[in-house]
Amino acid sequence: MSRTCDLVQRSLSCRSARRILRRIDLIGWPIRQRFAERGGSCNPIIARAQQQNDIVDRSIDSVNTMSDEMGKVVNVIHDVAASAAETHKATTEGQSGLHVAVEGMETINGSTKEVADAVNSLMKARKRISEIVEMMITQIASQTRPPLP
Repeated sequence: MSRTCDLVQRSLSCRSARRILRRIDLIGWPIRQRFAERGGSCNPIIARAQQQNDIVDRSIDSVNTMSDEMGKVVNVIHDVAASAAETHKATTEGQSGLHVAVEGMETINGSTKEVADAVNSLMKARKRISEIVEMMITQIASQTRPPLP
């Protein structure tokens, strides 16, 4: 964040420098005119000042371009941070859902064991009942059947 502020400050400084050079150019016009009236030439000074002004303009454009690109990078970083937050939220919710599912499976497992135990008990009881019924049938049959000659 500090680097962005530094670039913005430099950009503002370049803009200020550009304005100052333009003001100097406007203020310098009467000076150039008087200098020319006295037979001197300001052309080399003016040319050098124009070169410096062009350099400052290109520097300002470069700083502005870098600032725009940095703004794009910051936007991408914000998007990535938002995606990470959403992913974290979804993961947390998924973990909660998974925890509920595991608890449900443990409950089903416990119930299944109870049902299996009940079925085993019923099978033992059925076997015992079958034995009792078979004994009773045998006893009744022996009482109602005449003895064999």
